[in-house]
Amino acid sequence: MILASPIAGEERTMGLISPSLRSGPLAAYADGFAQELLRRGYTVNGAAQHLRFVAHLNRWMLARGLNASGLAAPLIERFLAERRTSGVCALPHGESDAPAAGVPGAVGCLAGGGRT
Repeated sequence: MILASPIAGEERTMGLISPSLRSGPLAAYADGFAQELLRRGYTVNGAAQHLRFVAHLNRWMLARGLNASGLAAPLIERFLAERRTSGVCALPHGESDAPAAGVPGAVGCLAGGGRT
């Protein structure tokens, strides 16, 4: 999936994106990810939940000095495993890990620009 420009539709997504996702390795993709969730029919609350998850991933990557070019399924699995080990649910409200598998694609297939 290729995401829209960070400017297009930004006004629609401004309130959805936490300040912690406005900087860090995934910041450049936050607006596009939010737009894509809304385009796919997610409610504002549903999109906000997924964006909070991405904000957690963003902070985790930042703390480890990782950049967006390394975002791929193995890195997300490591992130999820660390969250489970620390007793934190993988996603808000105990959702399954399945939506997390789409994060690399939803954030723009950062490593290869592919589609989900």
